[in-house]
Parts: sequence; structure tokens; C-alpha cells
Amino acid sequence: MSKGVLMYRGFTRNLASKRLSDSFANSSVAQKRQHNRLSCRLDVSLKDLDTTWDTEVKCIDVSPGGMGIEFTEEEIIQLFIRDRLEMWIHLVDGLKPVHRYGRLMWLKQVGEYRYRGGIRFERYGG
Repeated sequence: MSKGVLMYRGFTRNLASKRLSDSFANSSVAQKRQHNRLSCRLDVSLKDLDTTWDTEVKCIDVSPGGMGIEFTEEEIIQLFIRDRLEMWIHLVDGLKPVHRYGRLMWLKQVGEYRYRGGIRFERYGG
């Protein structure tokens, strides 16, 4: 995956495109969110429900409605915006992870090989 480009189910889209950048970078995130977020650093296992591809990412903030994730290009290369996800959030070593479902809503490049994304929790079971 080249710098500044991400895949969106079947076609490439430049990260600087209006649809992606305006949805987050140029707007007030606080105004769009329905819930306050709690900063954290948690390990999260993700599985794409459509392809069964899986990876590990870091949760950087969480709320009742969703969570922010941080990852490298290698960790996320097969993930696309609007993908349905199954997640296991590892809160404390030795305890059973919290199991949730959600949808990847946005991706943004924040460094040469670093990315952030937002996952909206959903109630469906698959």
C-alpha cells in the first residue's frame, strides 16, 4: 500500500480526498460524537466478518458508541472502510476479553507508516 492511499472495497482512494479528509480532519470531532471518549492503551484483536482476515491493533480511546484505533500499515493492509468487524478488547491480562461487533467508519494517516481509525460499535452478531 503506497503512502497516502488506502483501499476501499474494490478501488483505491487518496487519503487527501474530500470524502475522507473532510469527514474527520476538517471538522470538529467533538461535535460529531454522541459520547465522550476515555483515553486508553488496550490491545484489540480484530476479525473482518466478510473475509475472516484478522489482525491486532491498539485501542487509543473508547466510548459506549465506539473506539479509536491506532495501527501500522502492515497491521491493517486488508481492512477497508465500512468493513464489519468482530473484536476482542483485552482489558487486563488473565481476564476474558470483551467481545463486540462494529464497523470501521474512517481511516487517517498520522505518520509515515502510522494510521488511526474509528470503529462504531454495532449490535448485530454477524
